[in-house]
Amino acid sequence: MSETPIRVCVVDDETPIVELLSTFFEEKGYAVSGFTNPGEARSFLEREQVDVVFTDLKMPEVTGLDIVDTVNLHQQDALVVIFTGYASIDSAIRALQQGVYDYIRKPFKLEEIQAVLNRAVEKLLLRRENLRLHKENERMLADLTMLYDISSIMYQVLDLDVIGDMILDTLTEGIHVTGVGLYLDPEGSRSFRHVKSRSLPERLTETTLTPGTLVNGTKVPQNQVHILPIEDRRLEVNGSPVDFPAESRYWISVPIQFQNQTRGLLILVDSRPNLTATASQVKLYQVVATQIAPVLARDSQAQPIRNGADRSWAWDDQSLINTLLDDASGLNAAYILLQVHNPAGWDQIPAKELDTCEALLQEAFAAFPVEKTRFFNYILAAVVGVNTVEAELKLTELKAKFDQVYNGTTSLLRCGLSAYPRDGETASQLLNHLLFSTYKEFPGQPEEGPAES
Repeated sequence: MSETPIRVCVVDDETPIVELLSTFFEEKGYAVSGFTNPGEARSFLEREQVDVVFTDLKMPEVTGLDIVDTVNLHQQDALVVIFTGYASIDSAIRALQQGVYDYIRKPFKLEEIQAVLNRAVEKLLLRRENLRLHKENERMLADLTMLYDISSIMYQVLDLDVIGDMILDTLTEGIHVTGVGLYLDPEGSRSFRHVKSRSLPERLTETTLTPGTLVNGTKVPQNQVHILPIEDRRLEVNGSPVDFPAESRYWISVPIQFQNQTRGLLILVDSRPNLTATASQVKLYQVVATQIAPVLARDSQAQPIRNGADRSWAWDDQSLINTLLDDASGLNAAYILLQVHNPAGWDQIPAKELDTCEALLQEAFAAFPVEKTRFFNYILAAVVGVNTVEAELKLTELKAKFDQVYNGTTSLLRCGLSAYPRDGETASQLLNHLLFSTYKEFPGQPEEGPAES
């Protein structure tokens, strides 16, 4: 039996049957709604959701098949069981063909009722669990695709300050954690200092995490995922209370490891229920840590992440990103990201598709100055002087033309748009908005990114 009582509806024009079954089901712990007036039952089923409906087949004015029709129209996934006499077996069989789960002959025994209900509930819960797993798998695939795409861009960025913002934005806006903090150990001393965070309690941002740090009396491991439930909105860190937002449920520490060395820690606050170390969501956090570890290890000694308001942006001098984004404050420009998913595989550069994108981009914005650059599987462009609404319309048309050219293939084009100053006044703000707008519904384009949790 699930934690929420199974909801059963009983419909029969014979009062003794409704009273008998209602009492029987209530004693077994089910939530019961009984009706001797089938018209009232139909109105109820149009308003309220139930799990299993027991209904007589032969009733005046409103029949059992009318009840079946109402369930099919208004219930999410309720199963219907009908009562029938020997003379209406043919009608019962026809009802089964219309989607009724089972039928029971009158007169019946309570043992029969219980057996049918047990089977119906088992089927219903199994169906719901399969649907939940299917949705979870779809969400996980979307999240993993997003992580791959963002990490492929992250590897092109040399400024770790920008990388830090990308990591935090990925977790808060893309994967929807409640709070996140990035802690790094640039000296290799196994003391991890806070460098950046989003919606993390201030007390945690002031804490250096060492092998001796105690959270709720437990040492924080630096080589494995550690999960603690947040009870009554509070944890104790080294004996001092730390208060969290009301929706917070779990405190999670995820090591960022590269070449068997822990380079940092991700501290996450999650509001999802029933989180465990084996949950797919925690596995996703580990994927994030795995993706960012080589990037952080690459430049951690050469260029520490800054945590101040005064920032300088150090992009690769050989790339046009510096021109397109770092100088954004001097331009009334729209920034466009066209990203191609290659049907040949992640490790193949989609050169043909990018050529198509580049030609369509030039065609769409022929009346405006356009600066652009190409990377592994995407084109980054700045269009100077274009109206934002006009840019959105032109991108919608561009994507439609791309889809028409590659109709019948698995090539997929995602479009992102950021405008100065609407979506940001700094290079980091514009870039982060550009990345995440790629995964949100764009006018004329189906929504393909991860869904909110």
